[in-house]
Amino acid sequence: MSRPPASNLALIVMIIWYAGMALLTGGLFLLGLMFGSEVYREGSMPLAEWARIAGPFLATAAFFTLSMWFWSNGKHRASIRVCAASVIVATLYMFLNGALYV
Repeated sequence: MSRPPASNLALIVMIIWYAGMALLTGGLFLLGLMFGSEVYREGSMPLAEWARIAGPFLATAAFFTLSMWFWSNGKHRASIRVCAASVIVATLYMFLNGALYV
């Protein structure tokens, strides 16, 4: 007896989440480069400043890559857990940078 095919609804939701995060963090990356680099016109930006500007975009790309790798290898639960971890990391990053004042 054959098993029914697995639903791809979780994959669709993950792709929508990561597309939205890539747009938001990519836009913030460009804004950070535009305004953050004005302070360092005479020299190069410190590594900590680069990490703060590019960190969210790179983290989103890493989480997306890891999620899709798990999904393509048939480890759907691990893929969903990585996506949940990205939601937690994004929320913590916004909270630590003052975007979420409660």
